[in-house]
Amino acid sequence: MGGDKGKVGFCALADKVNKAFRFIARSMRIKLGLFLLVINVPFGYGGAAIGVLLAGALNNHFWLKCGTAAYILSWVMLGAATILLGRDTKNFATNIVRRKWRAWRKMRQGA
Repeated sequence: MGGDKGKVGFCALADKVNKAFRFIARSMRIKLGLFLLVINVPFGYGGAAIGVLLAGALNNHFWLKCGTAAYILSWVMLGAATILLGRDTKNFATNIVRRKWRAWRKMRQGA
């Protein structure tokens, strides 16, 4: 893969994981499940943080409710992703990420 030579560090790891996920994501159900799995954490924490910031800045409790709703929705997204992916796909994806992470750490220690 000649295009990987310019990438170093964490970008190379993210690229490898992305390529591995594209390999296993053959059906629309698995693509949707992987999307929900990846997006649920930033959505939940980001929505909660923005809700708290807006509630403090505007002195309005409505934004706290919106932030809480975003956090709860992120857990619903995680549950839906787990159901869509199934146990086998989740274990396969977890093993890919762990293997790539170990290889990346080993590469960084040697550098």
